[in-house]
Amino acid sequence: MDDPSERCTDPLCGFHHAEEAERIRKSNGRVFAHEREPHIQRVWLPDEDFPGLAMTRALGDFQLKDNGIISVPQVAHRRLTSRDRFIVLATDGVWDALSNEEAVSIVWSTDSNDDASKKLVEAARNAWKSKFPSAKVDDCTAACLFFQETKKAAVTISNSSRQVDERSYLL
Repeated sequence: MDDPSERCTDPLCGFHHAEEAERIRKSNGRVFAHEREPHIQRVWLPDEDFPGLAMTRALGDFQLKDNGIISVPQVAHRRLTSRDRFIVLATDGVWDALSNEEAVSIVWSTDSNDDASKKLVEAARNAWKSKFPSAKVDDCTAACLFFQETKKAAVTISNSSRQVDERSYLL
C-alpha cells in the first residue's frame, strides 16, 4: 500500500459541536468565541468571561461540571482488518491544525515508527502557527500504534516537548 491513492482514513470519532453546545447551554453554560480568538469556541461560566475552556469533555475540570462539562469519553468500536496499518491518537491541537488525510500521510511517510508521532506533532505545531498566527499553539500530543509487519509493531508518543518510548507508555 505504498501508493497514496490506496490509503484511506477511517476516523473513529467525530466532532459533535452542535450536540455538545446544546448540552452546555441546557446546563446554563455559554459557548462562544471570544473576540481575541474568533476561531476558537469555548465554554464559559454563565455570568463570567472565564475560564474559557476549549473543550466540552474533560477529566477533573470541576469548575464547569455544573455547566455541562462532562468526563464521559466518546467510545467507538471497530474491528481491525489486514488492511489496517496504524491508529493515531491525538489531542485536539493536532486535529485542529491537520486533517485526517494529512495526519495519515505524515505518519505513513516516516522512515521509522519511532519518528511517526514526533513528525506528526512537529507538522501540527507548524500548521497551527500558520493557520492561527495570532493564537498560542494548543497542546499537540500524538500516539501512533502500528499493526503491520512492514514496520515493527510499536507505540510512540510525542508531545511538543518530549518523546516517550513504549516502555514508559506501558507503565
